[in-house]
Amino acid sequence: MKRNRILVIALSAIFSLAPLSVSTHAQEIVQFHSSIEDARDSLGPDESAKPIVLYFGASWCAPCQKMRTVTLEFIKNDENAGAYQWVKYDIDDSPEMASNFGIVSVPTIVVLDSLENPVGKTGGFMTAENLLEFVSNSINNPTPIPPTIDELAEGIAEANDSELNDAVDLLIREMADPRRADRQRMLSIVKEHKQRIQPRLIDWLEDNELRSRAAAGLAISAVINFKSDFDPFADPATRKVQIDKIQKSLLDAD
Repeated sequence: MKRNRILVIALSAIFSLAPLSVSTHAQEIVQFHSSIEDARDSLGPDESAKPIVLYFGASWCAPCQKMRTVTLEFIKNDENAGAYQWVKYDIDDSPEMASNFGIVSVPTIVVLDSLENPVGKTGGFMTAENLLEFVSNSINNPTPIPPTIDELAEGIAEANDSELNDAVDLLIREMADPRRADRQRMLSIVKEHKQRIQPRLIDWLEDNELRSRAAAGLAISAVINFKSDFDPFADPATRKVQIDKIQKSLLDAD
């Protein structure tokens, strides 16, 4: 009798564990693709296009390792994450894609809407909860992604006379953005096209916004190849004297 009771308890324990063993092998909700094209090709004939989440990382990056092993592993089995398609890129294996999306640090997340328009971008380690919240906010409240270095360079190089001022204005605004980490590469664009753009840079030295004047001052220094005396903090009268001196330096250089 006692032996039968032990047998019943043992069988009950085995059957109670059975659902757990099945759940550990359940199919993952989210699949991480190797490219945007691969993600789109994976959709069934009756499935509508979904927003795409791009993860950019690198094998040598410690926060990326943590994000892959913790955040993305959790994402694989999250039902909310199944509303999107997911793509993982290593920036060393896919430098062209990293350049296309202006990736200057890793890990970085880029969100594309269902038409593949960029609507959100952020960097640094994120928990699964924070990542999904960011993706949802990006879809519902899209934020234009700043232009890449290549786009800024092409804008200057391909602009005709009537388009040039707008292209230079965009370059200066991006240089003035404290979130950009690629200001030196922007200065390379200035140096390459200095003859065409220097008149517009002079206009920016008189801008009402301090950081725009400071960015224009950096650009002017790149044009004349030495640090100018321009002080963006100076009063308007002093700045006028400094600008006149810079214009004379540019004329002498010609």
